[in-house]
Amino acid sequence: MDRRAFLRGPRLVSEAAAVQEVTSNMIEGDLTPYTGTWDVSCASHLLRRTTFGPLPSEIQQSVNFGLQGTLNRLFQNQALPSPPVHYDYDKDGKAGEGQTWIEAPLDNGGDDNARMRSLRAWTVGLMLKGGMNIREKLTLFWNNHFAIQEGDAGESRFAYHYMNILRSNAKGSFKELVADITRSPAMLKYLNGEQNVKGRPNENYARELFELFTIGKGPLIAEGNYTHFTEEDVREAAEVLTGWDITTDRRDAGVPQSEFRPDKHETRDKKFSSAYGEQVISNAGENEYQNLIDMIFQQRETARHICRKLYRWFVYYVIDARIDQDIIEPMADILINNNFVVEAPLKALLGSTHFFAEQSRGCLIKHPLDMLVSTLRQTETPLPTNNDYETQYKVWDRIFDEAKDLQMEILNPPDVAGWPAYYQKPQYHQLWVNSVTLPLRMGFISNLVNRGFDENDFEVKVDTLALVETVSDPLDAPTLIAEWTDRFFPYPITQPQQDSLREVLIPGLPNFEWTVEYMEYLAEPNDEMIRKSVQAKLDALLESILTMAEFQLS
Repeated sequence: MDRRAFLRGPRLVSEAAAVQEVTSNMIEGDLTPYTGTWDVSCASHLLRRTTFGPLPSEIQQSVNFGLQGTLNRLFQNQALPSPPVHYDYDKDGKAGEGQTWIEAPLDNGGDDNARMRSLRAWTVGLMLKGGMNIREKLTLFWNNHFAIQEGDAGESRFAYHYMNILRSNAKGSFKELVADITRSPAMLKYLNGEQNVKGRPNENYARELFELFTIGKGPLIAEGNYTHFTEEDVREAAEVLTGWDITTDRRDAGVPQSEFRPDKHETRDKKFSSAYGEQVISNAGENEYQNLIDMIFQQRETARHICRKLYRWFVYYVIDARIDQDIIEPMADILINNNFVVEAPLKALLGSTHFFAEQSRGCLIKHPLDMLVSTLRQTETPLPTNNDYETQYKVWDRIFDEAKDLQMEILNPPDVAGWPAYYQKPQYHQLWVNSVTLPLRMGFISNLVNRGFDENDFEVKVDTLALVETVSDPLDAPTLIAEWTDRFFPYPITQPQQDSLREVLIPGLPNFEWTVEYMEYLAEPNDEMIRKSVQAKLDALLESILTMAEFQLS
C-alpha cells in the first residue's frame, strides 16, 4: 500500500496538509475481537484515537496491560474534576480570584465573560491532564452531538452544568443522557424550550431531538416529511415537551435548575405518524417527555444513528453498505442489548479487527484541539503547575484561542448540527485544513519549537534537549530520527523521508558527526555555544517532523 499516495489532495494548499484518502471498503475487518500481536504500534493507535496525545510511558503501560486491560483502563470510572475557578483581573462581583464561581450568582457588576474564559480554559486543562482515559474525548464528542452556542444558552453556570451532564454520562446510557439534556437549562435556553408553552408551542428542540440528537432524518419521502419522522411528529413532540422552564437566573445562587409547570403544559393526547406505529402519548405531566424519548428509542434507527456518529468520530468518515452491515448493525445490537450504554458498543469497536486494520491508522485529520493538545503532551512541553493557577489558566486560555482560530471553539460550534467536519459531505474532516487554518497549524508548531510564548512570565516552549534524552540512543542519528517519528506519527515513514530528516539534522555530513557533536555537549553541557548549536539542530529536526503531513493525521 502506497500511503504517500493517500497523502496527496489537490484541494489542499500543501502536501503537509494532505490527508490519507481511503475508502471504507479498504479498511478491512469487522467487529470480531482483535487477537493479533499487541505491541507499541497497536497501543499507540488506540491511545491516539481515545486520548489527547499519548506519552511513551502511557503507551508502554498499554503494552503491559494488553488490549482488554487497556480498554478497561480507558473506560475506568473517574470522579468529576474540581470545578473551574476565577483567575484573572476581570471583575466578578461574587467570586474572588482562586475561588470557584459555579454556584455564585452573577450580579449586575459581574463579568460573565471572565467566567466563560475560565470554563473554556479549564476544559482545555482537563484534556491536557486526561491521561489514559477516554472521558475527555467522549465529552468533546457529546459537545459536538448535543451542540449549544454559549452566547444563546444562558450564562456560564448553565454551560458548566451542561458540560457536567456530558462528562458524567460520557460513557453511560445514551437514553439517559438525552433525557438529562432535554431538561438542562442550557438546552432549554438555547433551543427555546423555556418558551414552549400550551397554546404557543415552540418546535425548535423537538425538531432537533428527532433530526440531530436521536433518530436522524432518513430519506425525504414527501414535502417536509422524512423516513424517520414527519412534520406532524415534530408538532406533536413539541406539545409533549411543553411546560419546562428555568428557575435560576443571574441573581440566584446555586446550581442551575429546571422545573415543570403544569399550567403551561398541553394535556391533550398527541398522536404520532406511522413511523411510530401511530402511537398516542397521553398526558403524563412532568414524566411525559420521558414517554416521548421511550417511543423514539423503540426505533432501531436511533441506535444506528448514534453508532454511525461514534464510528465517524473514532474511526473514519466513510460509511458504505459494507460498513453499515459489518460494523454499524452489530454495534446497534450491542447498544440495544446493553440498555443503550455507550461503553459496550464502543469497546467492541475499539477492540475489533476493523479498528486495528492497517488502513485505519492515520486516516483521520486531527481536529484542532487534538492537534494542539497532542503537540504539547507528546513533546512533553513544560507547563505551569497547579500551584500557579493564574498562569496555568492563562496558558490553557491561550490554547483555547489557538483552537478557536483553527475553527474549533469549545462550547460554541457554528450551529446546532455541530462542527461541519462531522456531518458535511463529502469532505468531512478534511474541512479542518484549508488556506486559513493550515498556516496557523504550522505557525503554532514553529512558534512552540523555536520561540515559545509567554503567559504571565512563564515560557511555554519545547525543551528539545530534554526531549532527546528520552531516546534510547541519542548519540545515533538514525535512532533519534526513528524514535521521534515513531512517537509523533501514526505509521512508519519511508526511507527517503528518514534520509531527508537526517539532512535537516546533519546536512551533508555522515552520521558520526552528530555523535561527536552530541558527545561534546554531554561533556560540556554548560558551554553556551555548544549547547545552542546542539539545540538549534534538534529544534530544526523537531520542527521538520511536526510540520510533516503525518503529524496532522491520527
